This record gives sequence, C-alpha cells and structure tokens, in this order.
Amino acid sequence: MTNLATMNSGTPRTSAYAWCLALGGACFFGRAVTALLAGPPPSTGAGILEWIDAARVTMMLSNEALVIGAALLLAGLYGVQQSFATLAPAKTTAGSMLLLAGCVVCLLLGIVQGRFVYPIHGMSLTRAEDAELLASLYFGGYHLVALVFAAATALWALAMLKASMWWPALGYTGLVVAAGSVVSSYPDLIGPVPVFVLEAALALWWVAVGLMLRKLEPHSRPGSGA
Repeated sequence: MTNLATMNSGTPRTSAYAWCLALGGACFFGRAVTALLAGPPPSTGAGILEWIDAARVTMMLSNEALVIGAALLLAGLYGVQQSFATLAPAKTTAGSMLLLAGCVVCLLLGIVQGRFVYPIHGMSLTRAEDAELLASLYFGGYHLVALVFAAATALWALAMLKASMWWPALGYTGLVVAAGSVVSSYPDLIGPVPVFVLEAALALWWVAVGLMLRKLEPHSRPGSGA
C-alpha cells in the first residue's frame, strides 16, 4: 500500500489523479447544465424527434460531457481509493467499485445518447418507435446511475469521517449530497430545476474532493478506528 504522506505530498502522479476527479466532476456539472437546457423528453416518439431537432447542439455537448466525465472519474477514483483505503478499507473499496460500475454504465449510456444526435454510416434516428426506445433506455439507465452514484458517494463520505482536518466536514456534506442524488433519480416527480440543483451538487462535491486531495493529507482522527 502506498504511504499516505507520499500519496498526498504533491507529486505529479497524485496531482494527476486528483485533477482527474475534479475535472470529471466539472464535466458532470456541465452535463447537468445541458440537461436542464435541453429539458425533459416528450412522452411520444414524434415529440422526441422534434425535441432532439430543437436541442441538437445542447445534446451533443451533454453527450461529450457525460463520456469524458465518466472516463475522468474512472481515473480519479484511484486517488481516493489509495488515500482512504487504510482509514476505512471496506467503505472506500465498496464506494470505489460502485463508482466504477456507475461510470461504466455512463459510457454505455453515452453510446445510446449519441444515437440521438450523431449519425453512423449515414444512419440517423428518424423513426418514432426507435426514438422512444432510445429515450427509455437512456433515461431509465441514468436513473440507475443516480442511485449507484448516491451509494458510492455515501460510502466515500463515511470513509472521510475517519479522517482529520477538513475531511469530516466534506464527509457530512457528501452524505447530504448522496441523499439528494437519490431524490434526483426521480425527475418525473420533482421536475427539471430541482434535478439540476441536486445533480450539480453531486458534481461539485466531486470537484471539492479532487481539489482537497491535492492539498490535505487524510490522516486518521484520534480514536476514529478503521
């Protein structure tokens, strides 16, 4: 296991993982913004096709942010895993595995969402029934992602409660953000603006964790246990 002091002493390798996590969070913040701008999908295939035409550029940006953000988070989670595994090994590892799974699903959803706006070998989305299928797969899949991200964030947050300095404050914030991510997975019930606020909070929490990893070494608090 890499020594925590070495991991958090500002080496280029450590900074790279921390920056990946922060930039991944920034990409997911961008995805939340573009999702708000595009608005929720209509309930009919014909309406979905019109919705895609009206928000094509926004959806392109959303798709790029989703895929790039997921790839960056996959790299960034290694920094959290190495930094907190000695403080709370079970919670840290479980959280990292859940985040990994969520990011893999995001990459697959990026393929699905890309079919809204990017033609492949001249084939583009033109049939209403195909639009309904793709929309149900994408939004149903992102419901799952929001729940998985909530569980991963909660586990990482609990691991941070074992650390000293500012990490417990970030941990308690993470628990609130994780609860919000669960709520955001039900956009039909709460509407697009609350979903944006909750998704943006999760993304900014990842940014904060990445930036904090570059500055503060997560020492164990006295009497915190493992």
